[in-house]
Amino acid sequence: MTLDKITDSTFAVVDGTTRGNMGFIIFGNRALVVDTGMNHLVTSKIRDEFLKTGTEPDMILFTHYHSDHTFGAQCFGEIPIISSVQTNQVIEDMLTKNWTRDSIINGYEKVKDERPKLWEAVQTLEIRKPISTFDANVELGENKEVSVIHLGGHTTGSSIAFLKSERVVFIGDLIFNKSFPYAGDPTCEPDAWIAALDRVIQIKPEIVIPGHG
Repeated sequence: MTLDKITDSTFAVVDGTTRGNMGFIIFGNRALVVDTGMNHLVTSKIRDEFLKTGTEPDMILFTHYHSDHTFGAQCFGEIPIISSVQTNQVIEDMLTKNWTRDSIINGYEKVKDERPKLWEAVQTLEIRKPISTFDANVELGENKEVSVIHLGGHTTGSSIAFLKSERVVFIGDLIFNKSFPYAGDPTCEPDAWIAALDRVIQIKPEIVIPGHG
């Protein structure tokens, strides 16, 4: 598990220990958590490492709803979570179906021997959901330092976070590095995915943090 310093204001875990990548953006005296990994016991160690920067996270962005990007959120306490309207809608639906307590335990019991640490984590899992949503985009910070933009594609709610000053984009699962991207989500929109990547090109990032790899 390694929390890499990407630029002066951005940090990320991209070594696979959190399943989906996650990261942090510092702007002013604030910090945005971009996704939270899958295992809250692992994510809590990453949180502790980030706290050594002297900045405390005060908001979480879910780039999309998948569990490998959202199930680690509880270790950040009650700080607010934001997402696109679409991501929030899917999470609300999942909480009544695949993400009920019984469904999660039954699902992960099948892999408890191969993934004992994950099995341990789901015993105390508390799924957190967004408290604030956006339709198209939202600007964060007194000087609008961070743009959060809903693009769709990988899922109907897929969104990105862009730190303008350092031109770093956290792109979620719109990009998988060195592996074929997962396009099997029931809300996946291939045409929107292509359009989303075109939109990212237009904002001219210099560093792209993928959702995996």
